[in-house]
Amino acid sequence: MTPRPGTTDDTSSDGTTDDTSSDGTTDDTSSDGTTDDTSSEDAVGPTLLVAETTVSGEEEGELPETDGTIISTDHEFEVDVEAGDTYTFTNEGPDELHHVQLFDFADLDPAVVEENLPEFLAAAEEGTPPPDAFDGIDLQSAFIGGSGVFSPGLSGTFSVPLESGNTYAAVCFVSDRAGGPPHAIGHDMFEVFQVS
Repeated sequence: MTPRPGTTDDTSSDGTTDDTSSDGTTDDTSSDGTTDDTSSEDAVGPTLLVAETTVSGEEEGELPETDGTIISTDHEFEVDVEAGDTYTFTNEGPDELHHVQLFDFADLDPAVVEENLPEFLAAAEEGTPPPDAFDGIDLQSAFIGGSGVFSPGLSGTFSVPLESGNTYAAVCFVSDRAGGPPHAIGHDMFEVFQVS
């Protein structure tokens, strides 16, 4: 390859070339005589295509079968589950947003969990040690998962592993729409249950 006038031929052994001229500038002239002056400032992004979509139909979708249901009302839970890993949560309201968060207390007696859970939740919120009945258990280590937050009348499924023989607590940490403490603290919105 013959160097262009004013440039040096720095073709390396790997076949690449350096088009730096003797004055230190580069020549961006292509073989057809045009120059490439595009920069990132001049670049035009992809064209966005927008289309109106209409969804129609009279039928509501159905949720898949699960290993049980947890229903919330303002401010209680009804739990009907068996051992498994997928559950349905329904918020029957009538007014407040709710979710369910599940905590695994393993082989602790359900009556002990029921009696000490309000103090346990308050201690977690205040950053103080849990009650003696929960020695070695903290809120983060007991948490196993839960649902998203649902408006009244809506349902969804979620996955958590529930084992036969274990004691669990279903808890709601959402606050009333008007504000205030989480439902578990302000309204004792929790349900302790054991999976048989």
